[in-house]
Amino acid sequence: MVTPPALIVLALLVLASTVTWGLLLRNARPGQPFPGPPDQQPRPWPAWLLPVTILCWLVLPLLLVRPLPDPSLSNPSFDAASARETLIQNCVALAVLFGVLTALVQLAGTEVAGSESSPVGLRPGPWSRQIAWGTVGFLACVLPTIIALWLTTPLRTVDDLHPLLKLIEFDPDPITRITIIVSAVVLAPLVEELAFRVIVQRSLLRWCPPAAAIFLTALAFAMVHPNWPDRIALLPLALILGITYHRSGSYPAVVMTHLLFNATNITLVLWQGIPN
Repeated sequence: MVTPPALIVLALLVLASTVTWGLLLRNARPGQPFPGPPDQQPRPWPAWLLPVTILCWLVLPLLLVRPLPDPSLSNPSFDAASARETLIQNCVALAVLFGVLTALVQLAGTEVAGSESSPVGLRPGPWSRQIAWGTVGFLACVLPTIIALWLTTPLRTVDDLHPLLKLIEFDPDPITRITIIVSAVVLAPLVEELAFRVIVQRSLLRWCPPAAAIFLTALAFAMVHPNWPDRIALLPLALILGITYHRSGSYPAVVMTHLLFNATNITLVLWQGIPN
């Protein structure tokens, strides 16, 4: 059952998302091809960056990430202290992956020097503009995501819920909750946006037009998530992230969108809880 605070937040978000779409559609230029002109046209990355990134994405988690035990009453072997240790280790693994990807982007940036002020899109323009891009992206994704969630409701069970969301409800320990928030709200957006939007989407511009690069990157982003209902529901977010990065060229903007999306999910779980 949806609690009153969660219901109020959802209603306000849906209203804000509807207004955002109305403004975006009103300001759209007739006949403008999708996804629209970029704020600054970046050069594609060197051809080596994409395969090396994929290799790192596959290998480093195998070496560093431990599977999170299923937190449920039907799992008598679940140990909260062990799960807490696993969470902390996985946070460290995400930080290591972020460091490796950042180093790869900086190295690739030396080969496209002069194409932009910073390889990852840390641009000299006002931060207020980049935050605005990220906030608009978040509001734009709310309405289509809720529709996608509603359409996939028959496919969902509590068992399909992301382990982090189940754990944040199952284990009220402050360290567990803080670690989950750091992992999902800070590290995951930083790592995933660097990998998918900054590296994959921009690398694909070497071989395909922007619309195809955005769609293929969004598909890859959705497919790395654990179950089919989530993959379908995350497609609107992934497409909007791709469009935002294409139009703004701003890594902070897409991190902001992703951060707000994950923070909203965790806040709603904390307020609403997970049905038994």
